[in-house]
Amino acid sequence: MNDKAIISNRIYMTADAKRQKLLDLELTYKIPSYNPMEPPQVIKNMGRISKELVTVPVGRFDLIPEGHEIIDKRVLVPEIFPEFKFELRDSQSKIFKSVDDNAIINAFVSWGKTFTALALASKLGQKTLIVVHTLALRKQWEEEVEKCLGIKCGIIGSGKFETNPIVVVANVQTLSKRIKEISKMFGTIILDEMHHVSAPTFSGIIDKCSARYKIGLSGTLQRKDGKHVIFNDYFGFDVHQPPKENYITPRVTIVKSDVRFPDSTKLPWA
Repeated sequence: MNDKAIISNRIYMTADAKRQKLLDLELTYKIPSYNPMEPPQVIKNMGRISKELVTVPVGRFDLIPEGHEIIDKRVLVPEIFPEFKFELRDSQSKIFKSVDDNAIINAFVSWGKTFTALALASKLGQKTLIVVHTLALRKQWEEEVEKCLGIKCGIIGSGKFETNPIVVVANVQTLSKRIKEISKMFGTIILDEMHHVSAPTFSGIIDKCSARYKIGLSGTLQRKDGKHVIFNDYFGFDVHQPPKENYITPRVTIVKSDVRFPDSTKLPWA
């Protein structure tokens, strides 16, 4: 049997017993417990399908042995996007030009991750799914899609399941219940606040979708629980960290006042 690696929602490849053992070691993560008296949490990201066939996360192209025939079955859903309405700043433009595959954009608050991600979606030219975990974030993306592209996005969540528009914004809770329906519907997936991918609800969506492009956005690549070790499994090793800009450092000024309150006064804000 010729050795093959099929790229889809995950990487499915042939592997002998020795390589399976190495893959299992590489993709087994022991996460220390907060309580030193408790054993670590064990996360295993390699799956065995048969005696000679295994599956590993789609971000781990580095684990495909040299000589394997690679068959790419990831989904492309080409769409024509409206012209992006704004000009990118230099740091945004640099990332825009660089990203042409799975990637992580790790940038400070206010840098413009949403803005840049929509420019990338337009550049990649694929039907795009944006996954968020709060209604506030979904509303923010709705507004940005209309502002940057001049179109209404589809919504998944709050009783809606709109998948026809070229950009769809989905709440993770609703999406996780209907993932089979959309697993091959999009060519690009953008996960906002991707540091949540360590949670099964989030990782399950990324793991089950066959989109050609998977992009994660986050303001942090560190988690206090240590589960950031799995980020690259889902988005690969192309990590972009632009410098802090478009940011005002908070300043606290203490002003002394002559106003005095009796001790018995109940302050409404206290």
